[in-house]
Amino acid sequence: MRLNLIANTFFFFGILISTESSALQENKWTHFGTRPLAMGNAFVAVSDDFNALFYNPAGLARLKEWDGDLFLTRFSVGQNSTETFSDLLNGNAETGQSSTTKRFIDLFEKKTGKNQHVSISFTPNIVFPNFGFAVVLESLFNMTTHSDLDIDVYGGLEGIVPLSFAKNFLHERLSIGITTKLRYFLGVDHSYDIGSVSEIAEAGGENNSGVYAGWAPGVDLGLLFTPT
Repeated sequence: MRLNLIANTFFFFGILISTESSALQENKWTHFGTRPLAMGNAFVAVSDDFNALFYNPAGLARLKEWDGDLFLTRFSVGQNSTETFSDLLNGNAETGQSSTTKRFIDLFEKKTGKNQHVSISFTPNIVFPNFGFAVVLESLFNMTTHSDLDIDVYGGLEGIVPLSFAKNFLHERLSIGITTKLRYFLGVDHSYDIGSVSEIAEAGGENNSGVYAGWAPGVDLGLLFTPT
């Protein structure tokens, strides 16, 4: 029997991006690695590889050897985005032209309320018993259209830099870990209507409304306990 107790507490000093938080992008507290996903994301009580940096830093104290990866990449495309791309290709094949106003409006109406998502991330990392470090760089794009022709856009470069320490106590039955994180963002988080899109077009794309850059520190506390 393994009992897991974890306190995951974030302390943000200042504002990460702005007071306008986006509803498009979930502020996930894990990095959703491939192995944790295969376990239904139930990884907090295991945390025995580099994913401990994002799920539970206490797991680093139970590693037996070091490990690292310089070229760990992840690419994801939402189902809605795949369907949109397929619709565009099928429409091109049927009409023999790149696009028309009517086809664009029809596609806009069909995708109303559905989030379009594409992202690629690069996560070099290295972990030792009791210590770990990683750099997460993610380029992402999220867009949701609405029936009133508004478009919510969230996208850019997002990063997380965790540095973790952990130690065992009570004959290695109790493990305690702490992660300090630096999180940053550079990109767009804004809702555009027809008027604002026209203004951006007239400005030659030089309108910076909705463009943000910011960073904030944070702290994770983790605990693992294995009773006799």
